[in-house]
Amino acid sequence: VAVREDGALLINGKPRFIAGATHQSSRISHSPPIIAQLGLTGHRLTQGMKNEDMEKMWQDLGLYSLQAKPDPSIGGVESVVDMTEAQKKNLTTWVGRGGMKSVVSINTGGWESTIPNTAEARAKHQALNEWIGKTTKRLTAWSSAGGFNAWTLPLFPYYDIVYGETEPWGPMDFDVILMPYMKRERKQPTTWVYLPQLYDNTPYERFRFETYANILRGSVGFSMIQGIGDPTFTRGLAGELRAIEEPLNSLEKAPAVTLEPNL
Repeated sequence: VAVREDGALLINGKPRFIAGATHQSSRISHSPPIIAQLGLTGHRLTQGMKNEDMEKMWQDLGLYSLQAKPDPSIGGVESVVDMTEAQKKNLTTWVGRGGMKSVVSINTGGWESTIPNTAEARAKHQALNEWIGKTTKRLTAWSSAGGFNAWTLPLFPYYDIVYGETEPWGPMDFDVILMPYMKRERKQPTTWVYLPQLYDNTPYERFRFETYANILRGSVGFSMIQGIGDPTFTRGLAGELRAIEEPLNSLEKAPAVTLEPNL
């Protein structure tokens, strides 16, 4: 898994638009079988899921873990400044036996949280991210949500991919408040994912429009929380993204087109 210089997400060397889901309302639960039924790429955040269960989810349903915690003992919302030796050993064992085939990113930044704003915590966190990236060959991730605003978001340049949680009130502005700063602060390329809070009464047209508007702003797909009233629309949108992920991320030069006379 890698991020290309232009921000495209590469899985096994091919550009991908991801589509993920997690907990739904009390009416529907986005269990792995339902995520697979909807044709989505994978589970948004496999918090609390054992490593063996993530492997089984891949074997049985072909679902990726879009975000996994570095150890199942670490809570989903927790920012990970450091790991115990036992947790590190568990992670290296998992990598060593080839169990991470379905993992896209490792969430160290937390969800709706940030690391402590101290020099010591920042140094430890950055060192841990570098170790995790080198050990797992996976992206490090932060699910920013309520843990950021436009002024503080650029202060955490430690992640390869940022999942931007938002209410569906219009396209996100991560192309303005995140990406320019990451290009300046990081040596490695960074990308981001549109992560909407969706509800039964969220119009599908709005969800679809915002997904595409955010792709134009650099997003590599969507990874929703909850969901719209009719989940079959979500299946359709996921199929659309699969159909366009390669041509929209193509590196082929556009054909030279001229008009005579010039208009």
